[in-house]
Amino acid sequence: MTSRIGPERDHELFREHRIALGAAAVFSVVAAVIFIMLANDTSAAWVQRVDDAVRDAAQASQSGPLTVAANILNVLGAWYVTWPLRLIVAGWLWLRRRWEALWVWLIAMAIYEPIVGILKELYGRDRPPDPAVGVTGLSFPSGHAVVGAAVAIGLVMVIVPAGPRQRFYEVLAGGFAFLMAASRVYLDAHWLSDVVAGTALGGAIMIGVGAVIHEVNDRLHEAPDASSG
Repeated sequence: MTSRIGPERDHELFREHRIALGAAAVFSVVAAVIFIMLANDTSAAWVQRVDDAVRDAAQASQSGPLTVAANILNVLGAWYVTWPLRLIVAGWLWLRRRWEALWVWLIAMAIYEPIVGILKELYGRDRPPDPAVGVTGLSFPSGHAVVGAAVAIGLVMVIVPAGPRQRFYEVLAGGFAFLMAASRVYLDAHWLSDVVAGTALGGAIMIGVGAVIHEVNDRLHEAPDASSG
């Protein structure tokens, strides 16, 4: 009877990966709805009205403590924080011989990193005027939101053992990722739809990749097990 290499069996990414696929599908639908709406002039105008209203409300609620908190969250999602973190996690997974988790971590990164730039160029959406922090490039979708959701949820997947506790912390991670991305709206660096679509896309990619690879890994190990009986 064969088993997975090293301690991988002691830390499964999922116990019910079909539930994970369902969660990835929900995230994908949310992102797809916004992508489709912004691709159509009529529905894009409606989305922009909502974005404008949220931007006005954010500017009206400006205060010292909220601005400090928003800037801290903004830094946590910056590339100079997330890139070292991602490399450290990849190295840790490699040292621990957590091969399934490492493949999920790397493949998801190979998807969400380039897709942000591709989508930004495709939609060509301008950022809000006069952002309170330094920004580069186009606005939609938010790279902070995509990477933040993928990293936050991915960290839970590879650190917390599978089960209800993991799902609870994944929800918390997704909420934190959205809050971090929403700080960009407060700081006038993104529209609300940028961060909603980005958070949903990042979550869909990370959970979807994890569920698919876990399913493939299970099938690869079921065949030898069945034949050995």
